[in-house]
Amino acid sequence: MGIQADIIIPPIIIALLIIMIFRVNVFIMESSADNRLNNDMQTLAETAATVLQEEIKVLFQIIPNIIDNEEEGEGSINAIEEITIGNLTISNTFQFINFNQVNVRITREERNIVIERCDEGDCNTEMYALNLSDLQFIRDNTNPNFVRLRVRTESQPEHHVHFRNNTQTVQGFDERNLFLRNLALP
Repeated sequence: MGIQADIIIPPIIIALLIIMIFRVNVFIMESSADNRLNNDMQTLAETAATVLQEEIKVLFQIIPNIIDNEEEGEGSINAIEEITIGNLTISNTFQFINFNQVNVRITREERNIVIERCDEGDCNTEMYALNLSDLQFIRDNTNPNFVRLRVRTESQPEHHVHFRNNTQTVQGFDERNLFLRNLALP
């Protein structure tokens, strides 16, 4: 009994071609989803920096951070962190008074930007869900007319297409030097 190769080989070749086509489609779908996610994270970082820049534009006077982490607890993600290295002060919270004499506090809570405005006991809070993983305000104590703003956004593993069971994340960055013209000009 002989094997008829001309009957067996064509279905094997067709099956291999079908498997190869599906693998290419999976790869294209995964890479396009990752490209979209890269673009989304970078756009969120740029949006966060723009929102903060517009908020800080009306700054009239900077208020030093009062570090009281009693209610948040040390090591909490919402606790105020402030580090002084030489002439640089790096903080995750920025407080100021705007032209309308409203006290404004900008901070990160979990993965969101929180802007709290308090005017004579009446507080208004706005929250922007921007997938933040880090927010820093860097002030040079020798030149108080500038604030460097650093924003980092990061995706979460559930945002990704998982064909290879990887738990990667994507980050977006934005950094801006903000000139505080209201402090510089009398």
